[in-house]
Amino acid sequence: MDSAIGRIEIFPDPLALAHHAAEWMTQAALAAPGPFRVSLSGGSTPQTLYELLASDEFRSRFPWPRVSWYWGDERFVPHDHPDSNYRMTRDAMLAKAHVAPENIYPIPTDGTPEDAARRYERTLQEAYGAATLDPQRPLFDVTLLGLGPDGHTASLLPGEPVLKDHFARRGSTIDRRGENALAQQRIDGSKRKQWCACRLRYDVPKDLRSRQ
Repeated sequence: MDSAIGRIEIFPDPLALAHHAAEWMTQAALAAPGPFRVSLSGGSTPQTLYELLASDEFRSRFPWPRVSWYWGDERFVPHDHPDSNYRMTRDAMLAKAHVAPENIYPIPTDGTPEDAARRYERTLQEAYGAATLDPQRPLFDVTLLGLGPDGHTASLLPGEPVLKDHFARRGSTIDRRGENALAQQRIDGSKRKQWCACRLRYDVPKDLRSRQ
């Protein structure tokens, strides 16, 4: 059985959680010796974090030019759709911080979900400089994840067939509301799930933590 490395931190409210995460991300990006890649989470959980990073408190301290932004999942809707994870992040942070377009890598949402997933896989491979991941050399410096009330994370839903594919690097899923979503994941040859990040952060609201 694999051992878990990390710690659990509990905060009194969502704002305190977001503020801690914003400071943590800022310090991690400032300490990076070179380019810094972040895989973003969608949905409502991280929105306050994104707004804080673009606020007066953090905007001038955060090293925007060296950070590249990717997405861990996306709803298969146009980028200007109200349900788009990209649109939420753009409106909450990227546009306010005037992030350069060449530092933004949204998941494509045209064509079919399978084709879009393949194209985004190529984008990740180009950024990484190889077709497969070396567990000792992560693609992302930070991966942000949330947890939905039904237990889903990164558009990976409990019971979905893609969870049984031990060698998939990307896939598409259909959630219970009928939305077609894309999820990027990395699972190595030892059949042990590996997220391609050296820092993995789950931000879980208090009302979800208390549910059984």
